[in-house]
Amino acid sequence: MTRLPGDSVQQSVITMSAPPELKVQVFGVQKFIDVLKKAEIKRRTMLLFTNSVDVHALVEGGLKIDKLNVGGMRMQEGRKSLSRAVAVTPEEEQAFKSLIAKNIAVEIQMVPKDPIVELKTLID
Repeated sequence: MTRLPGDSVQQSVITMSAPPELKVQVFGVQKFIDVLKKAEIKRRTMLLFTNSVDVHALVEGGLKIDKLNVGGMRMQEGRKSLSRAVAVTPEEEQAFKSLIAKNIAVEIQMVPKDPIVELKTLID
């Protein structure tokens, strides 16, 4: 499901959007799993994902996270609305359920001024 590693335009947008003092790297899921196996992340790091399925794959591949902030996943055909900001496919919903079952706090918060909503309160 990952599109960014193969999309040079989106990569450029992400890279140009970051402050110059930040190092930006773009990886596909398997490449990042391979990187994790070789070296532990020791610096404060922000990871951006396009979907929960990729997050789940990385957690299964060894990524250790305590919390996941879900910004926005827009409504499209084939998606179920969980909140005004988040709509999921059945596969994405199952990935979220699995992450929650692993005691990862999955929270919805579009912008810092918005209240935090625990995703587990919205999933069947």
